[in-house]
Amino acid sequence: MSRSLRIRLRLLALAAGATLAACAAPPGASAPPGQEGLKVRIEGELGLPERDLRRAAAADLEDLAASLVEEGSLDEAHADDAAFAVAAALRAAGYPDAACSFQLSEGAVALQVRCGRRCILAGVEIAGELRVLERDQVALPFEGPRQGLLGRGDPVFIEARVRSAPRTLLREYRARGYLDARISEPEITLAADRATARVRVAIEEGPRSILGLIQPADALTEFLVPGFASLGRGESEEGATLPFTPRVPLALRGEVLERLAGVGYPDAEVEVTAAGPDAAGRVDLVVTARPGPRVTLAGVRFEGDLRTDPEFLASRATLQPGDLWDVRAERRSTARLYETGFYTRIDSRLEGDGADRELVFLLEPRSTKEVWIEPGYGSYERLRLRFGARDRNVLGSGQTLKFEAAAAQRALRSTLALVNPWFLQEELISDLSVEFSRRELPSFTNERVGTGAFVTREWEPAGRTATSFGYQLRATRARDVEVGAGAPDSLSDDRAANIASLKLAHTAERRDSPLLPRLGWFAQASAEMADTALGSELAFTRFVLSTSRLVTVREGLTLAGALRGGVALPRGDEELPLQERFFNGGENAVRCFRETELGPTDAAGNPVGGEATLTANLELRQDLWNPGIHAAAFLDAGSVSLDAQDWLDPEDPRWGWGVGLRYLLPVGPLRLDLGINPEPRPGEDDWVLHLSVGMPF
Repeated sequence: MSRSLRIRLRLLALAAGATLAACAAPPGASAPPGQEGLKVRIEGELGLPERDLRRAAAADLEDLAASLVEEGSLDEAHADDAAFAVAAALRAAGYPDAACSFQLSEGAVALQVRCGRRCILAGVEIAGELRVLERDQVALPFEGPRQGLLGRGDPVFIEARVRSAPRTLLREYRARGYLDARISEPEITLAADRATARVRVAIEEGPRSILGLIQPADALTEFLVPGFASLGRGESEEGATLPFTPRVPLALRGEVLERLAGVGYPDAEVEVTAAGPDAAGRVDLVVTARPGPRVTLAGVRFEGDLRTDPEFLASRATLQPGDLWDVRAERRSTARLYETGFYTRIDSRLEGDGADRELVFLLEPRSTKEVWIEPGYGSYERLRLRFGARDRNVLGSGQTLKFEAAAAQRALRSTLALVNPWFLQEELISDLSVEFSRRELPSFTNERVGTGAFVTREWEPAGRTATSFGYQLRATRARDVEVGAGAPDSLSDDRAANIASLKLAHTAERRDSPLLPRLGWFAQASAEMADTALGSELAFTRFVLSTSRLVTVREGLTLAGALRGGVALPRGDEELPLQERFFNGGENAVRCFRETELGPTDAAGNPVGGEATLTANLELRQDLWNPGIHAAAFLDAGSVSLDAQDWLDPEDPRWGWGVGLRYLLPVGPLRLDLGINPEPRPGEDDWVLHLSVGMPF
């Protein structure tokens, strides 16, 4: 066995041992955070799972543990609070006679629980005539969670819920205009065996108040509140009567103030007077406004940020000197300034009196400089270190300058980019970049130096849906080529190529988490065209598609699937060089093969890649008992086609299956996958073990 292989196996064994040790740790082996040093026992008739009772008393148990650390003894008050929290949780679950006591000993507390019998709400008796709500609607706020399969059984009795139900019903009645509705305190009758309870409540709905006339007291108010004429008939646009509630005058006043503030009146005063109800229950409203001076902006000023270019700040504001003041435009300006990410707080105010005033934005800057280091590991590249630095407001321009690099035992990558998130003052992002990469593959070493200029439009916040288009120029070279007999002659020598292309890409992201997704989908598609007219030595068109879908089967169990593929269509008779071809196999592709080793080879078994590839993955992921530990079973299939015309009908598809473990780290899951090759051929492994950081898709 070679020395490198022994080292690799030792690393894998250490990682697997650490992961299995974490899996083997029994539940409750370590104290919950904040309760270190305190032993907690919960004894007696629990009624609920112990973990639920511990969760209910967690805050009080943390205080009890803190008293042991700070005072050297356990504080009885905190123990009593924990016992009360446990009893309250049981009562909220339908155990009205639940009780909990405690006993303290050195460094330990025992909570002694007596849950009693679970009580069912046998019925709700309603006295009084109901015209507005159905009896089932009235009974619902009194009922606790229902028992039985799918929650179709009898509701449990929860006294606190029954006592609060009248307030819930009163809010519903008043929202419908029944301001004088009355609901009695509920009468509770428990059966002798405490197994069932009945509730009786009396309801008087009273008359309904409806919105009558809304009368603007002056021409200005009438102009600012269009559409009130229809409300003046006490009807909505659909013809239904509108209920009157105490909130209606407040909402109307706020609406008039908002409209006045939207047309230059910051000092407006508005009064809404209600008259009624009359015999028919109608309430009329009279609106009076005193607008004050109409303000035009004499200037817009920014204070608190001496670094950022004032012209950039002015470009983010939607109000400019000479504009009529508009509170909505002021809010939009504040939001656009927050979008830069440069500020922790932004306040705004008008300075001056009369019709000409200055708008001032008070800015509290935050640091825009970042440096990061991120370790990682891959079964092929082995140990790697990713690091970088970024200034999101370089030289106060509002643009981002970033440098990223990654160094591994078999790869080196670096990128320097200047990003303008406000390109042409539109919702566009420009990206100018220079990159270098070098990666050792089984049959050659791929080197690349390039530059690119792209424009991106984000259709949703945080780039969840985005489209980019741009030009890229790269010098590529295949070095240390080991391809020989049995492959096209053009692939057997070191070869360099300068490639210039246009590229269009679209991405849509709907996963719930980038590190450990459990639900949603992801899709990315790109098209690249290289042509001599663009300055390229090669002419081809390349299409790449990547999509995945995740479904939660039940809590803790996720089914994930992915389909990825690509095809390159050369124009002319020239073969694509090795560095521009597709390969398959490895930790993120078909996992029963090593890196790039699935697909066509030369006579010696060296991978030569192809003009097309397809990969399909199906994976079942199950949470284990220890937080952050997950098991997986997977099925992978894939192909590499020498000719693009065989892309969707590959001649030699391969497949494999396997199992894996994942341990969640701050940088992503540490992943151990064992891929099984069911039909190994000469020179292929029966199984392959991959250790890496990050999900496969």
